[in-house]
Amino acid sequence: MKFISIFLLSFITIASAHADAKIIPDFKVSISNSPKKHDLWSVTLAPPQKHHFNVKAPMSAKVSAKNISFDVVQANDQTIVFQKESAGLGAKDVLEVSVYLCDDAKTFCIRKQITTTLKAAKSAQVMMSAPIAIPASAAEAGMAGEPEPSIASSSEGSLKTKKIKPKKDLHGFWDNAEAQAIEEAAKSGKLLMIDFYGIWCPPCNQFVESVFPTAEFKKEAKKFVLLKMDADQETSWRLKSLFKVGGYPTIVFAKVEKGGSAPVSNKETSLKEIDRVIGFFPSYDFIEKMQSAQSHKDLTLSDRLLIAKGNYLELLESQLKVKQEQKDKREALRLAEEGLKIDPENSYFKVIRISLNASNDPKVLELKEAQATLKLIIDKNKGESVDTLLALQELIVGNPEHFHKEMLVSCGDVIQELLNRVNLKTLNVDGYELSIADLYAFQIDLAQAMKDTALEKKARTNAIDSYRKLITLYGKKDSRGLNLELAYLLRKDGQVEAAKEIYERFIKLYPSEFTFYYAASKHYLDLKDYPRARELANHAIDFSYGDNQIRSVEQLVKVMIAQGHREDAKKIGAEFIAHLKDPSGYEVRTQRYIDSLKKTIEESKI
Repeated sequence: MKFISIFLLSFITIASAHADAKIIPDFKVSISNSPKKHDLWSVTLAPPQKHHFNVKAPMSAKVSAKNISFDVVQANDQTIVFQKESAGLGAKDVLEVSVYLCDDAKTFCIRKQITTTLKAAKSAQVMMSAPIAIPASAAEAGMAGEPEPSIASSSEGSLKTKKIKPKKDLHGFWDNAEAQAIEEAAKSGKLLMIDFYGIWCPPCNQFVESVFPTAEFKKEAKKFVLLKMDADQETSWRLKSLFKVGGYPTIVFAKVEKGGSAPVSNKETSLKEIDRVIGFFPSYDFIEKMQSAQSHKDLTLSDRLLIAKGNYLELLESQLKVKQEQKDKREALRLAEEGLKIDPENSYFKVIRISLNASNDPKVLELKEAQATLKLIIDKNKGESVDTLLALQELIVGNPEHFHKEMLVSCGDVIQELLNRVNLKTLNVDGYELSIADLYAFQIDLAQAMKDTALEKKARTNAIDSYRKLITLYGKKDSRGLNLELAYLLRKDGQVEAAKEIYERFIKLYPSEFTFYYAASKHYLDLKDYPRARELANHAIDFSYGDNQIRSVEQLVKVMIAQGHREDAKKIGAEFIAHLKDPSGYEVRTQRYIDSLKKTIEESKI
């Protein structure tokens, strides 16, 4: 089947470039094929009622199919007709249409995409509704390359929408195809392995770059049905909410059961979580976690706790970590208390109990008993577990206002002990999502809490050096995740040109990915290069969706506020929010992004 791409850029008259740049419903694209001359194709662009094309103003419109340009044969206040005589086009070809409507000043555009199939000697009309208004530079970006195909919501006559068949990716994962993966797992009896990821997420990218391609992973993966869910798409809401996924990457191992009480795909199936992996792990560690899930494929963590003997506290700690990741503080505290009943001197459960109680009342950290407990654990840090030391430094560095300087200085010993446990061959702490660069990042946070600029500079230099070593060690010069972290640190270190080189290089490497436009926009905003920051924010919007698009619109609003365009920023943000789907009813972070955007819009009024 041949693929045809059509890019349409047109300008409409709107009374005001901003105030009246509203959502325009029922935009029409008509496609026809001459009954007498089957190689003559026509595309007619018609604006909605109460709007018209301003043919007197400079007007740009482009239609192409298979790199063959269509010609404008008619243009008036109501329609523009494009036509091309080409024997290379025919019935059953897939037609992709990307439409951009802009105001005369080219400051505001509306975008819509459809995908349809052609039929010979027929004509058809597609009704299109533009979902959001976007900055005009997005239209220019749309002209530059292939648009992402989408599915038309309706069609008339003989025109049919293209149904995109769910498929597996290069590494064997069903791609956002929940129903297909569940069906395969139900039939095969295999565990479902669900990777909740974000395209912007550095450790998520590390899985794709350094774990999933390995022979070891592919061998072990044959025992599972693999499913990946883009956490920024609405299609992930149901599973994210079901498993209470709070961060990425989170990989859930689940069993498909018949006749369960929590239906996911249909009334006959439900999913039971067996285990989960939170964060990135190198392949040798991750394979062990896959094997562990496989060996307990019929038992949840709660089930394993009930029958556990010698490893009960270990399982209790695993369950507690899951509850923390799910933001279930009450259950996490209950588990910590249960652990202390069995082992009253367990340092990990002590730190977690203090931390959870302090989340409700920060003054808990200032109590003599709490301070003495934490100081004792710091003093014997060499004998403590990695989990305990991580929880300890996070608690103290995250709440510096409640501790004396001596306690903060002592926290440096905790981080140094963690550095001593780094495997120099892998530059990671074995068994943990913890690289040498992460630990130097902890030192940066500690130095900032102590307001020690000399220590902060030293720690940042060490972190930058560590990221470069990791990039070299894993042979991933173009690793997105590691380079994003490196660019951020270079930016904070004042190495502006070095950071800029990374951002611009990755924009060229991944021209259709929002991640680098978004990060680079932040960089240029820091430099007060507002035109470039705004241009990049516009591109981030154009190449993003879901949660990412909310973040990108907020970045644009911030840039416009910095430019002094407060009223325009407020209107763009409010218009965007007005057309977002309400995520209430789902336990997903989308609401947090919406609230953040609303707060930024409020700042535009000050």
